[in-house]
Amino acid sequence: MSACLLSGENLAARIHSIYVTGQEDFDQSVGGVWYQTYVDYALENGIVSQADLDGDLNQAAARWQFAKILAASLPSEALGAINEVSLQNIPDVDAPADYASVILALYQAGILTGDAGSHAFRPDDTITRAEAAAIITRMADSDSRMTVDMG
Repeated sequence: MSACLLSGENLAARIHSIYVTGQEDFDQSVGGVWYQTYVDYALENGIVSQADLDGDLNQAAARWQFAKILAASLPSEALGAINEVSLQNIPDVDAPADYASVILALYQAGILTGDAGSHAFRPDDTITRAEAAAIITRMADSDSRMTVDMG
């Protein structure tokens, strides 16, 4: 099963709130739909922009979209590098892509490792719930981050 964009925003809002305040306490009755409080929080805290909200938020999220949203939930100091990785080591992420620097930072932080062997990210594939869970776990628990030799 794939994760949708709304689940990325929901999780990013929760991660950000826990990081900043030590807790997450969202009133889901705001705005009439369950996700409105998370979308509002993500907008207010710079996790997403209005442009990120264009289209169907219930659609399956591409891997790059999900990673970009989740990466914005933590400040750069929470994503310290543990791996020596450059964009040249990630075979399917091109430097001009607007998400390339985010994906690189997540590889360097040990949150993303790519496919076994090739380390490909597959940016345009939809993200599965299992892949989303791995990213979220590694973001929330720095001890679960992975070291990888991509040289």
